[in-house]
Amino acid sequence: MNFPSRYRALAGMILLAGCSGMQISGITDMSASLTEQEVIVAPPWAKPGECYKKTTSPALIETITKHILVRAPSYDTNGKLKQPAAYRTETSQQILRERQAEWIRIPCRKDMVEDFTASLQRALQVRGLYKGPINGLYDKHTQKAVRRFQRALGMDTDILSLAAARKLGLVAYDRDQLTAQSK
Repeated sequence: MNFPSRYRALAGMILLAGCSGMQISGITDMSASLTEQEVIVAPPWAKPGECYKKTTSPALIETITKHILVRAPSYDTNGKLKQPAAYRTETSQQILRERQAEWIRIPCRKDMVEDFTASLQRALQVRGLYKGPINGLYDKHTQKAVRRFQRALGMDTDILSLAAARKLGLVAYDRDQLTAQSK
């Protein structure tokens, strides 16, 4: 059955209107303005004023391919090959590591202003990881560069962690952390 486009559009608006009051746990709209009320989602151990983002690392799967002998080669009395060997290929997958959900401490959204992001872009550019324009936007070029930088730290995510921001010199260390590191 084919509905006219105006009915499809009306149905879509009704569906969207019903969703407008919904909140999805763990998802924060990074495009919203800072003046809007922000839903803060954090792990239970988080201290007030700390910001976190929940990520899921994918499972690590290994594909195993085996060639199994079905028919052995046969030779004549002179040792000349009459019939070559025949093999069957079997492929299986093995999960080496299950997917894992983890909390990453991040710079708070109120601090992620254009100037901060531009400084992030410059810090990544100096390290040869960012090739895009210094525009203060956390765009796909910035995300790719952040992922490249953090991969060396053992984190395969494009969400800027607080630890990476500190390594880049963008966020100050807490005094408590500095005294704990010097012990």
